[in-house]
Amino acid sequence: GREDADEARRELRHSVRALVRVEDCAPRMAYLSWALFGWTRGFDAAERDAAMAMLEPLFERYKQAFSRADVVSLAGCVAVEELSGPRIAWRPGRVDADESDCFWDASTYFSAQEQVALRWLDSCHALPPGAKHRFGNEVFAHAVVA
Repeated sequence: GREDADEARRELRHSVRALVRVEDCAPRMAYLSWALFGWTRGFDAAERDAAMAMLEPLFERYKQAFSRADVVSLAGCVAVEELSGPRIAWRPGRVDADESDCFWDASTYFSAQEQVALRWLDSCHALPPGAKHRFGNEVFAHAVVA
């Protein structure tokens, strides 16, 4: 029932947060979520594959309850939080695209609030290695200067 679904969502969020913290991959997951949901076509395939490989155990563990698109979108939401951004209300129910559907329409999968937060994510990869990745204006300032 509803309580089971709520518990499954909490467990998935906890698992994603643990992965992001242990692997220190919030910028990577933020950018993955942004890129896979159609916001940019310049996404590095090797970077995408590395990020998706990190999520593979979660895809497998939660495949009965959540789509791969659900897990990726939640990884983006958790990444924003881990980068000191706001908590984004997340809901499951996304349908995975097949291989021929390379770019998804983000407006189909994300609320307006999620889309605004995701627009910030495209610049996560723009910071130099070792830079402190935080949700805020410094990412935009660096992108403008770079």
